Amino acid sequence: MSSLGSTLRSARERTIGGLVRQIAKDTAEESVGRISAHLVEIERIIADQGDAAGEVAEVIGRTLTRLSAEVAGLTAELSRLNERLERLEDLDPGARARSAS
Repeated sequence: MSSLGSTLRSARERTIGGLVRQIAKDTAEESVGRISAHLVEIERIIADQGDAAGEVAEVIGRTLTRLSAEVAGLTAELSRLNERLERLEDLDPGARARSAS
């Protein structure tokens, strides 16, 4: 009976051990599946943020280009106004003294 008891005990341990291993394997596979799904979602979020950052950079670039053109236009206009002021002052030399006081 001792041999039979030992065999039954060994079979029971193998069965229980097998169940424990199977549960651990299933749990690990479920965890890997969940983690993989989360990683896919994180990759999507990062890609979306990258796309959004690219779009923002494009808008900022276009805005800076427009502002640069506006500044160039204002600079040219100030230069023309300065030349005009100098011509007017040349016509009336006392205007410079009056504007300085």
